[in-house]
Amino acid sequence: MYGNYFDSQVMRVNGLTASINLPPAPEGGGVHVLPPYSPQAVYVVDEYECPANWMHGSAKAASYFLPVWKDKHLWFGLSTAFGVMTITSLSS
Repeated sequence: MYGNYFDSQVMRVNGLTASINLPPAPEGGGVHVLPPYSPQAVYVVDEYECPANWMHGSAKAASYFLPVWKDKHLWFGLSTAFGVMTITSLSS
């Protein structure tokens, strides 16, 4: 466990951490408040047989993947409890 998160729900690189949340998307238009926490499991690219063109980890970087759904909001948990982390790329 890392705080309220399971280890499988935390991305780590060089002592920095972040989480990904996928709560249900709100209905209707307009401005919405931040959706609730809904931590998701993330998977390390280097631990799976991923396509060769996917970025792999190194001493300075880490690569993770997870499934997403069209009826969900995706947001990154970068709270002060986690320090600071930069997400450099996203792809489908």
